[in-house]
Amino acid sequence: MPQFSRATIKRAIGLLHFPPYDKDEVKQFIWDFGLEAVVPETSLDDWKINSWITDLLIYLYTHPDEKGPYGANLIFEIIEYATKKAVKQGWSDELFELENSLKLDGYKVRDDDMLEATLLLPPRTRTAGRVHQSLR
Repeated sequence: MPQFSRATIKRAIGLLHFPPYDKDEVKQFIWDFGLEAVVPETSLDDWKINSWITDLLIYLYTHPDEKGPYGANLIFEIIEYATKKAVKQGWSDELFELENSLKLDGYKVRDDDMLEATLLLPPRTRTAGRVHQSLR
């Protein structure tokens, strides 16, 4: 189960950069990820406050184990989507900030813009003073 920090989730959502007042693209994103119940269409009316982004962030923070449309972790799938979108639009400081957050969470962005776990178990994991049998 992937565990992403709030900073990573917020940076990924910040990378989405939907065109101003383009509700159709936002609605497509919401539909693609099955978030219709999370982001009601009425929250798309207030573009100055971006309340739909707040609704989405709260949901992601409080549902870290939710499955995405492809069967993987929802947050993982959204981060990959945001990363691919950002790469297509050109690398930016925001994308580098996301990569740094991902490193702290134990992930990296591969050359094909997909996420890859980088955390490995330490060479020796001790349980109650003994090395776990599976790690010998």
